[in-house]
Amino acid sequence: MIDSHNHTDFSEDCFIPLETMIDAAISQGIKHYTITDHLDLDYQDKRFTFALDHVQRKAAIRQAQLKYKDHINIYLGLECGIQPHVLDESEMIIRQEAFDFVIASMHTTHKKDLYTKDFYQGLTPIQAYQAYLKEFAFCLDMMNEYDVVGHLDIVKRYEPSLQSVQLSEVEEDIIYLLKIIIRKNKGLEINTSGYNDPFNHAFPHPQILKWYYELGGRVITLGSDAHFPERIAQHYEKALTMLESIGFEHITVFKNRKPHTLSLSAIKEAWMLTESNI
Repeated sequence: MIDSHNHTDFSEDCFIPLETMIDAAISQGIKHYTITDHLDLDYQDKRFTFALDHVQRKAAIRQAQLKYKDHINIYLGLECGIQPHVLDESEMIIRQEAFDFVIASMHTTHKKDLYTKDFYQGLTPIQAYQAYLKEFAFCLDMMNEYDVVGHLDIVKRYEPSLQSVQLSEVEEDIIYLLKIIIRKNKGLEINTSGYNDPFNHAFPHPQILKWYYELGGRVITLGSDAHFPERIAQHYEKALTMLESIGFEHITVFKNRKPHTLSLSAIKEAWMLTESNI
């Protein structure tokens, strides 16, 4: 039982204390739990800074690791929001802080925020989709200090018109990005928060996962992107069934930035047993 993408009140957009989230994870039967609070340097929505108090956060997580060691494995993770002009500073922080796991996510493109919809102004849906993918690919190619790519196609969450774009229209850009990930021995996260959106699928879309698999990609992590206790391990049955149908056989967990694989079928079986007992 794994959840590799979670937030606590160390993230500026989450108000739930660390121990509350951990207690909820334990109640869900989670055995491998990674806390990936936001670091988003020069975030474009100036209501937020998405800076982290690394000293205080690390101390709190280390204390929790000791307190809960007989119940759950807790990992020090990071969700790093990437932009071309902050890559060097972001990588310096990542090297200094000795994380177990780093997700590279893109929340802004062309120095414009996705959440507030500033980025989409003046662009057609396909232009916006392509611009996002191209800048994301550039950052992933230039950057080395990350393990997986977060919620790859989240660009369509905040602007419904992008849901009209057929993946075949941006296939070339997606394949280019996937090839970068594979060449650099990085992976993709399955972010189950997407099942809460009108399009009702995990990030990334199953077709993108099929392309990734066909290209030889096998590094997959599983995370709920939970900002609330009730969202931990959300929609896992759907995600695990989808991954199994594509051909994936393992889920990866990172500790000390090293990948460790667990059987997908065993995780699915354990999850179904846990769900039946909740």
